Amino acid sequence: MNVSEGWTLAITGMDFELAQMSWEDHAVKVAEGTWLYDGAAEKPVAIISLPFDYWYELGKADDQLAPGEEPSPLGPLGVLYYASFTSIDSAGYLTIGEAKAAAQARLSAPIHWRH
Repeated sequence: MNVSEGWTLAITGMDFELAQMSWEDHAVKVAEGTWLYDGAAEKPVAIISLPFDYWYELGKADDQLAPGEEPSPLGPLGVLYYASFTSIDSAGYLTIGEAKAAAQARLSAPIHWRH
C-alpha cells in the first residue's frame, strides 16, 4: 500500500486503517460549471459537499484554532457546500444555491452551471 506523505497508517493485526484522510476522500461533486477567463479560456468550477467543516478541520490539524472555536453547523443533509475552482475556495454553506452564489460573486464572468 502506498501512503502519501503526511498520512498516518495505523496497523491493527491484519487490518490497515488510514488515521488521516484527504478531504477529497469525502467530497461529493454536486454541481459543475464553466466560466470564461479573459473572455476566451474556459475554466471549470464545481460545488462540492463535505460532511464536516473543512476550514475548522484544517485549523485543528494545524493547531491553529482560536480558543473556544467550534466548527460551523452542518446543513439539514449533514454536509456543507463549498465552491471549488482549484481546491476548497470558499467558506462552507448550508445550501448548494448559497455556494453557487458565492462562486459567482468571485467572478465578473457568468458561470454556466450544467447541474
